Amino acid sequence: MTQAQEEAAPADTDFYVMEDNWDTVMAFLACRTRWQREFPPLGGPAIWLGLNYSDVEVVIRNLGHEGEAARQIFAGIQVMEAAALAVFHPPAVVSTAGEQADE
Repeated sequence: MTQAQEEAAPADTDFYVMEDNWDTVMAFLACRTRWQREFPPLGGPAIWLGLNYSDVEVVIRNLGHEGEAARQIFAGIQVMEAAALAVFHPPAVVSTAGEQADE
């Protein structure tokens, strides 16, 4: 593992990544500061909108990917983004009275 790969993941959260997915995961992690958020004017938690795709393209290109490989990495990042957004904004549970309830 290179120094850059070691720095990409915290030491206490090791996880297995299939070799075919390595470039996509590394690109996704490199995009960690490229998330778009909105902050409600009256307070409350941030609303996560997703990744800035222009920035994602720059990250992929700067990592040396182009052509079909870059397109596949971008598609993989979109899958990971959708999964992250589902965690950031889980669906609300609706009670039988029609009011939103906490899970």
